Amino acid sequence: MIRGQINGRRKNLLFVNKKKQKNFVTWSAPTVAGAFQSEQKFFASFFQKRCFLPTLAIAAAVLSGCTVGPNFHAPAAPTATGYTPPSETTTQSLALGQQVSAEWWTLFRSPTIDSLVKQAIAGSPSIEGATARLSEAQYDVAAASGVLYPQVNFAASVTREKLNAASFGLAPSRFPLPPNANVYQLGPSVSYALDVFGGNRREIEQKSALADVERYQLDAAYQTLTGNTVSQAIQVAAAGAQLKAIHDILDLDQQTLKLVRTEREAGSVPDTDVATAATQYATDETMLPGPEQQLDVARHALAVLLGRAPGEWSPPSLDLTSLALPASVPTSWRRKPSFTPPAHRSASPRRSSIPRSRCPARSVLLPSIRASCSIRRACYGASPPA
Repeated sequence: MIRGQINGRRKNLLFVNKKKQKNFVTWSAPTVAGAFQSEQKFFASFFQKRCFLPTLAIAAAVLSGCTVGPNFHAPAAPTATGYTPPSETTTQSLALGQQVSAEWWTLFRSPTIDSLVKQAIAGSPSIEGATARLSEAQYDVAAASGVLYPQVNFAASVTREKLNAASFGLAPSRFPLPPNANVYQLGPSVSYALDVFGGNRREIEQKSALADVERYQLDAAYQTLTGNTVSQAIQVAAAGAQLKAIHDILDLDQQTLKLVRTEREAGSVPDTDVATAATQYATDETMLPGPEQQLDVARHALAVLLGRAPGEWSPPSLDLTSLALPASVPTSWRRKPSFTPPAHRSASPRRSSIPRSRCPARSVLLPSIRASCSIRRACYGASPPA
């Protein structure tokens, strides 16, 4: 269709001379120039009308999707509505959706356990190391976020130069210059990184995700330490209660053996009853080594969790009957750490994804555009020759 329109325009502009030769086409210079100008205007108007809008749409699509890396989204919450099946019955009630407290051990209502957990947190090198790593990760996020702001520098320099009038197109005899001069330069400079492809933003997201990982690592260390401390404290109380029950049984066995021997001396029972009572007492004594070993293991583990040597510290007495089971147990899927050190409580965890190191690395392959501006003030000062 385009070729037909062009040929039609050419036929209107040329004329045919059939006088002496066969059909021979002749062109005049003004006619040829007008034809070419007409064709140029036609092509210009055609491309402006039919190619401008598609080109603009393609450019907008490319610029809108040129950010490096995919956009990450948080996973959806589980769809379960209950913690236990309907057929299972428990003596405790479950508070669905209630947030678990950071100091969850206080539900046992034991001042002794509260004191042990506080000592374990205060003297734990794991908590201290995880807190230091979290601080380092947060400083990395702050340092990476600096690319979002203009960079302002201020420079000053002093140099010593030798001047020559000939370099300025002057005659040295008519325009004598000092042989040496001091050049003083002073001024600020401003630069800003135009994050066209989103590489800097992806790097900040990566640093933020790594900081969240360290925050959850700190929470994991906190939960592990407090859980082990409470578990070992309850184990000490349970082993102590078990030993107390065994000693009560042995006391009854001793009383029974004493009564049987008295009856034997009176001649009312045979010797076999005395042997049976003595055997029962010896059998019950064999139950002591197991709980005693469990008590020693729990005491040593509790001392280590508190950062103490087992030979230098002994746990306080803890009665198992003094512990109260919580009537309501909170159950929830936590989306944020339950423990935050006092120095980091002002920084809330940012919702980010798993760190992907490929996005910042991929941005290195793309152009980096930076706008900069500097102002320098220079002055010359003559100095006496050395």
